[in-house]
Amino acid sequence: MVQKLTLLLACCLSFSTFAQLPTPCPVPVPAAQFCADACIQCDFNGYSGTTAGYVEAPAPGVCFPVENNQWLGFIAGATDAIITATPSNCQTGNGLQLALYEACGSAPIACNPGAAGGAAQQLTVIATLTPGKHYFLMVDGYEGDLCDFTLGVTPPGAAQSPAVGAAGAIQGYAVICPGATVTYSLPADVAGASYYSWTFPPDWEVNGQSGSVAVLPAPDGRTLTVTVGNTSGKVSVMPLNACTTGASVFKNVNVAPIPPTVLPPLTISSDSLPFLWQDSWLQGSGVYQATLVSWLGCDSIVRQQIIVVNTVTTAGKVFADIDGNGQFNGSDFPLQGVAIQTSSGKISSTAANGGYSLTNLPPGDTIRAALNLSGVVASPPFRIKTSGQTSGYDFAVQDAGSSADLRVELTNSGPFRPGFQTALVLEVANNSLIQQPGSQASLHLPALLDLVSANPAPTSMAGDTLYWALGALLPGQNVKIQVQVQTLVGTPIGQGFDLYAEVSPLADAIPGNNTKLLHRIVVGSFDPNDKQVDPPYATPAMLAGQPPLEYTVRFQNTGNYPAEIVKITDTLQATLDPASFRFLSASHACTWKIVTPGVIEFTFANINLPDSIHNEPESHGFVKYSVRPRPGLAYGDVVENFADIYFDFNPPVRTNTAGTEVVYFIPGIPPNGATMSSRPNPATYKIFFAWDTPLEQAGTLRLFTINGVFVTELPVDAGSSGTEMYVADRPEGAYVALLEAGAQRYVKVVLIRRSQFQVRRN
Repeated sequence: MVQKLTLLLACCLSFSTFAQLPTPCPVPVPAAQFCADACIQCDFNGYSGTTAGYVEAPAPGVCFPVENNQWLGFIAGATDAIITATPSNCQTGNGLQLALYEACGSAPIACNPGAAGGAAQQLTVIATLTPGKHYFLMVDGYEGDLCDFTLGVTPPGAAQSPAVGAAGAIQGYAVICPGATVTYSLPADVAGASYYSWTFPPDWEVNGQSGSVAVLPAPDGRTLTVTVGNTSGKVSVMPLNACTTGASVFKNVNVAPIPPTVLPPLTISSDSLPFLWQDSWLQGSGVYQATLVSWLGCDSIVRQQIIVVNTVTTAGKVFADIDGNGQFNGSDFPLQGVAIQTSSGKISSTAANGGYSLTNLPPGDTIRAALNLSGVVASPPFRIKTSGQTSGYDFAVQDAGSSADLRVELTNSGPFRPGFQTALVLEVANNSLIQQPGSQASLHLPALLDLVSANPAPTSMAGDTLYWALGALLPGQNVKIQVQVQTLVGTPIGQGFDLYAEVSPLADAIPGNNTKLLHRIVVGSFDPNDKQVDPPYATPAMLAGQPPLEYTVRFQNTGNYPAEIVKITDTLQATLDPASFRFLSASHACTWKIVTPGVIEFTFANINLPDSIHNEPESHGFVKYSVRPRPGLAYGDVVENFADIYFDFNPPVRTNTAGTEVVYFIPGIPPNGATMSSRPNPATYKIFFAWDTPLEQAGTLRLFTINGVFVTELPVDAGSSGTEMYVADRPEGAYVALLEAGAQRYVKVVLIRRSQFQVRRN
């Protein structure tokens, strides 16, 4: 057995970072002068030795000075041990001193300094041991005395090498990919094992080293982390100590790469280019391959043939027919941003030249122009797709005899942060075919915002209000005003404020779109790519007429080079109606289309958006649109929406999810009603509510968060003048209690707090 173990250890020595077992010494031999060189006594009880012939050797933390110390090793076989040294033949009559170590470099776990004249006295050390672990005893002559000695151990088995127990089955993968980094382990520590000797195929690696054997100390050594090579084979482990080896267990491991996955060919139309495939943008036909890396480090190849076909387009133009002859000529002008819809579900929009195109329309499909102007009609009201005809599907937009309509939009392209600048875009549009003379735009800034610049400069200022004289606005004309503001340093984070924009004259066809109010909150650190919705809260009464929800997607180029293309893919929740989509505004020229039901794609081609390092103020952009919610939303429902932003051909950046929550009342505007009392307030377990007049009929007491979100309710009987509500299961915070019983209505703001207990010892 000794010879076999010696050969095994010779292999282990090639792993300099792994453990080297101490040499077993089955018979008494002169001990080493250093702990690291000490051989292991397989049966330590009855060992005979001498301190003669030794010189001072390192002994950290010992409780006495050393002169001629020697080191002896053994393997613990029990949990408690008393080690006794009996000296004899001492030359100076002083005897011995002892120290017991668990590791060479640390302080001893037991120490006996001996005493002068102790040659006739036995010395003992007492310690608690871990069976199977190696320990080292240092024996030294007191003040350099030269003595023979005999060691005794109680119980004797405490210093006898224990038998190594049986190891359980190796846990780990039986089939694995080359290059994977995985763990193999034994299910439990093996009794009597000081080390675990692992073997594995030669091209595998442990701690960055190749080889086939690794010897690791217990107890951590029963787990091995390897990087798999290309060779299949056995992973085996043998538990052992310096004197005894246990039985090896092994696991057959098959190293096999994942075969390539070939997807069916995919045909796309040319107007879908560039096409996003496996997080990469494709520019044309071909067989494409992607390498996917799993959490095990395995490479999985995916291949697919992409076939790009030229699409059959149906094209037309939408224009303002000023002279009313149905033809695009003379004083007529194109209309941009008009939504084009078909009965087959395709949706597109007109470009700056008024043109639009739709792909692969079936013959007989109906095409309509969803006009965003006031008091106009489309001539003809619809067109039918004809087989073989690809162009000429024009719509002449004509005045229906109504008055002018001006519209204003106000958008912030970034958040408001103390000490930082934010860009505002004020956009005014003549939303009719009637020229509007003498128009004027105004913007009111709150006191916490300082004006930095405006382009064009305001015509006049009065207090915190800026005015621009716009003169005559032509039919369909848009005017954009860029305003740069700075939030004052020291403005509290979380403070709300309002921005107000107006375009006059107000007496036009739709005066409701002549003003715009933005309520914003001062924030701290932020993600420059985000999404906002107005309003964030809505009541069922507000949603009864299906008013549009306005979404703003803001983006910033935080790289180090200008972005040539920015593309935004916006996914609408099922509770939103894609057919009600209306484009409102954008920081730069863009086009949009609905690529699939519920998915809208905005493209800023040739935007050349500067990066934030070289031009932070100009690195921002946004797109703004509205869409109506579907009917049937109930209390607690949340209409959610997010967007993915692509800068050139880089991986997408996903925004936060913007949501409009259906609430009983709008935050900050609690319901009206008489005041009722509540006690205690704050409350921990129960709240008792009381009101002055008994209820004339049965009612309901409801509890809401301070933001109007419904929490719970309980019925209240007719004739009652009070009731109690259990709140121990509610989170801490402020709540609004509302009692409704016919015409009687009571409101109370209550606080819920959890009790804080301090345990004190008397």
